[in-house]
Amino acid sequence: GKKKPLKQPKEQVQSYDCTEHLQEFFANLQKVGTVTQEADAEFFTETGLQHGATDWQSKSQRSWSITKCSRTEKSNTFTVSKALQMIQAKLQLHSFQRTKWVIDQSNCSNRKLEEHWAVLTNLLKYGNLPGCNAKIHRDLGQIWIFCDFQCCEHVGNQIKQTLNLTGKINLLVHRHGVIYKL
Repeated sequence: GKKKPLKQPKEQVQSYDCTEHLQEFFANLQKVGTVTQEADAEFFTETGLQHGATDWQSKSQRSWSITKCSRTEKSNTFTVSKALQMIQAKLQLHSFQRTKWVIDQSNCSNRKLEEHWAVLTNLLKYGNLPGCNAKIHRDLGQIWIFCDFQCCEHVGNQIKQTLNLTGKINLLVHRHGVIYKL
Protein backbone atom coordinates (compact mmCIF):
# COMPACT_ATOMS: atom_id res chain seq x y z
CA GLY A 1 0.00 0.00 0.00
CA LYS A 2 0.69 3.36 -1.14
CA LYS A 3 -0.50 6.02 1.38
CA LYS A 4 -2.68 8.76 0.00
CA PRO A 5 -1.81 12.27 1.16
CA LEU A 6 -4.45 14.02 3.26
CA LYS A 7 -6.53 16.41 1.24
CA GLN A 8 -6.14 20.04 2.21
CA PRO A 9 -9.26 22.18 2.19
CA LYS A 10 -9.37 24.60 -0.69
CA GLU A 11 -10.26 27.48 1.64
CA GLN A 12 -8.92 28.04 5.10
CA VAL A 13 -11.67 28.06 7.72
CA GLN A 14 -11.90 31.51 9.20
CA SER A 15 -12.28 31.87 12.93
CA TYR A 16 -15.77 32.81 13.98
CA ASP A 17 -16.53 35.01 16.95
CA CYS A 18 -20.17 34.61 17.97
CA THR A 19 -19.91 37.57 20.35
CA GLU A 20 -18.67 39.98 17.71
CA HIS A 21 -21.79 42.14 17.39
CA LEU A 22 -23.43 41.46 20.74
CA GLN A 23 -23.73 44.56 22.89
CA GLU A 24 -23.23 42.61 26.12
CA PHE A 25 -19.64 41.92 25.13
CA PHE A 26 -18.59 45.48 24.30
CA ALA A 27 -15.69 46.59 26.45
CA ASN A 28 -17.34 49.95 27.07
CA LEU A 29 -21.10 49.81 27.50
CA GLN A 30 -21.29 53.59 27.17
CA LYS A 31 -21.17 53.03 23.40
CA VAL A 32 -24.60 51.43 23.59
CA GLY A 33 -26.05 53.97 25.98
CA THR A 34 -29.65 53.89 24.82
CA VAL A 35 -30.03 50.15 25.30
CA THR A 36 -28.33 50.24 28.69
CA GLN A 37 -30.33 53.26 29.84
CA GLU A 38 -33.60 51.65 28.74
CA ALA A 39 -32.71 48.42 30.54
CA ASP A 40 -31.74 50.39 33.66
CA ALA A 41 -34.99 52.33 33.56
CA GLU A 42 -36.99 49.12 33.19
CA PHE A 43 -35.10 47.42 36.04
CA PHE A 44 -35.44 50.37 38.37
CA THR A 45 -39.13 50.77 37.54
CA GLU A 46 -39.79 47.07 38.26
CA THR A 47 -37.88 47.05 41.53
CA GLY A 48 -38.82 50.54 42.69
CA LEU A 49 -35.15 51.45 43.01
CA GLN A 50 -33.64 54.69 41.87
CA HIS A 51 -30.05 55.42 40.96
CA GLY A 52 -28.18 55.92 44.21
CA ALA A 53 -31.03 54.67 46.41
CA THR A 54 -29.65 52.85 49.40
CA ASP A 55 -32.53 52.56 51.81
CA TRP A 56 -33.42 49.02 52.90
CA GLN A 57 -37.11 49.35 52.02
CA SER A 58 -36.55 49.88 48.30
CA LYS A 59 -33.97 47.08 48.11
CA SER A 60 -36.35 44.67 49.86
CA GLN A 61 -38.65 44.65 46.83
CA ARG A 62 -36.19 42.47 44.93
CA SER A 63 -36.76 38.76 44.56
CA TRP A 64 -34.01 36.50 45.84
CA SER A 65 -33.42 32.83 45.24
CA ILE A 66 -31.76 30.36 47.58
CA THR A 67 -30.58 26.81 47.07
CA LYS A 68 -29.46 24.05 49.39
CA CYS A 69 -25.84 23.12 48.81
CA SER A 70 -25.60 19.62 47.41
CA ARG A 71 -23.84 17.69 50.12
CA THR A 72 -24.15 13.93 50.31
CA GLU A 73 -27.68 13.20 49.23
CA LYS A 74 -29.77 11.01 51.49
CA SER A 75 -31.38 8.15 49.61
CA ASN A 76 -34.98 8.76 50.68
CA THR A 77 -37.85 7.06 48.94
CA PHE A 78 -41.01 9.10 48.84
CA THR A 79 -44.44 7.71 48.17
CA VAL A 80 -46.97 9.71 46.22
CA SER A 81 -50.71 9.48 46.94
CA LYS A 82 -53.09 7.76 44.51
CA ALA A 83 -54.52 11.16 43.51
CA LEU A 84 -51.08 12.46 42.52
CA GLN A 85 -50.22 9.17 40.78
CA MET A 86 -53.35 9.58 38.64
CA ILE A 87 -52.41 13.19 37.83
CA GLN A 88 -48.87 12.07 36.98
CA ALA A 89 -50.16 9.39 34.60
CA LYS A 90 -52.76 11.67 33.01
CA LEU A 91 -50.27 14.49 32.36
CA GLN A 92 -47.43 12.04 31.60
CA LEU A 93 -45.09 13.68 34.10
CA HIS A 94 -41.67 12.24 34.87
CA SER A 95 -40.78 11.62 38.51
CA PHE A 96 -38.05 14.25 38.24
CA GLN A 97 -40.34 16.86 36.65
CA ARG A 98 -39.90 20.09 38.62
CA THR A 99 -42.98 21.33 40.41
CA LYS A 100 -43.69 24.55 42.26
CA TRP A 101 -45.54 25.07 45.53
CA VAL A 102 -46.89 28.61 45.91
CA ILE A 103 -47.27 30.16 49.35
CA ASP A 104 -49.42 33.27 49.17
CA GLN A 105 -49.73 35.99 51.82
CA SER A 106 -53.25 34.65 52.44
CA ASN A 107 -51.70 31.36 53.67
CA CYS A 108 -49.66 33.15 56.33
CA SER A 109 -52.54 33.95 58.76
CA ASN A 110 -51.27 36.74 61.03
CA ARG A 111 -47.55 36.25 60.30
CA LYS A 112 -45.67 38.15 57.64
CA LEU A 113 -44.35 36.51 54.50
CA GLU A 114 -40.82 37.52 55.58
CA GLU A 115 -41.15 35.48 58.78
CA HIS A 116 -42.07 32.39 56.76
CA TRP A 117 -39.17 33.11 54.39
CA ALA A 118 -36.72 33.11 57.32
CA VAL A 119 -37.98 29.71 58.54
CA LEU A 120 -37.96 28.31 55.01
CA THR A 121 -34.37 29.40 54.37
CA ASN A 122 -33.30 27.49 57.48
CA LEU A 123 -35.18 24.38 56.31
CA LEU A 124 -33.33 24.56 53.00
CA LYS A 125 -30.00 25.45 54.57
CA TYR A 126 -30.00 22.32 56.72
CA GLY A 127 -31.27 20.02 53.97
CA ASN A 128 -34.71 19.32 55.42
CA LEU A 129 -36.39 19.78 52.03
CA PRO A 130 -34.73 17.33 49.62
CA GLY A 131 -33.57 18.77 46.29
CA CYS A 132 -35.58 21.96 46.76
CA ASN A 133 -34.89 25.58 46.12
CA ALA A 134 -37.06 28.58 46.80
CA LYS A 135 -37.64 32.10 45.63
CA ILE A 136 -39.48 34.96 47.29
CA HIS A 137 -41.41 37.42 45.18
CA ARG A 138 -42.05 40.33 47.50
CA ASP A 139 -43.81 42.31 44.77
CA LEU A 140 -46.29 39.44 44.28
CA GLY A 141 -46.52 38.56 47.97
CA GLN A 142 -45.54 34.95 47.23
CA ILE A 143 -42.89 32.35 48.01
CA TRP A 144 -42.23 29.67 45.42
CA ILE A 145 -40.73 26.32 46.46
CA PHE A 146 -39.41 24.16 43.62
CA CYS A 147 -39.04 20.38 44.01
CA ASP A 148 -39.20 17.14 42.01
CA PHE A 149 -42.61 15.56 41.43
CA GLN A 150 -41.56 12.39 43.29
CA CYS A 151 -41.23 14.28 46.58
CA CYS A 152 -43.71 17.13 46.04
CA GLU A 153 -46.30 15.74 48.45
CA HIS A 154 -43.70 15.24 51.18
CA VAL A 155 -42.37 18.78 50.64
CA GLY A 156 -45.88 20.29 50.58
CA ASN A 157 -46.89 18.56 53.81
CA GLN A 158 -43.63 19.53 55.50
CA ILE A 159 -43.80 23.21 54.58
CA LYS A 160 -47.48 23.42 55.45
CA GLN A 161 -46.86 21.82 58.86
CA THR A 162 -43.57 23.56 59.69
CA LEU A 163 -44.73 27.02 58.61
CA ASN A 164 -48.20 26.45 60.12
CA LEU A 165 -49.88 27.65 56.92
CA THR A 166 -53.62 28.19 56.65
CA GLY A 167 -55.82 27.44 53.66
CA LYS A 168 -54.72 25.49 50.61
CA ILE A 169 -51.38 25.86 48.85
CA ASN A 170 -51.17 25.28 45.11
CA LEU A 171 -48.88 22.88 43.27
CA LEU A 172 -48.06 24.03 39.75
CA VAL A 173 -46.31 22.33 36.85
CA HIS A 174 -44.98 24.24 33.86
CA ARG A 175 -47.39 24.19 30.92
CA HIS A 176 -50.14 22.62 33.05
CA GLY A 177 -50.75 25.27 35.73
CA VAL A 178 -52.27 24.28 39.08
CA ILE A 179 -52.49 20.49 39.23
CA TYR A 180 -53.09 19.91 42.94
CA LYS A 181 -54.10 21.74 46.13
CA LEU A 182 -52.97 20.75 49.59
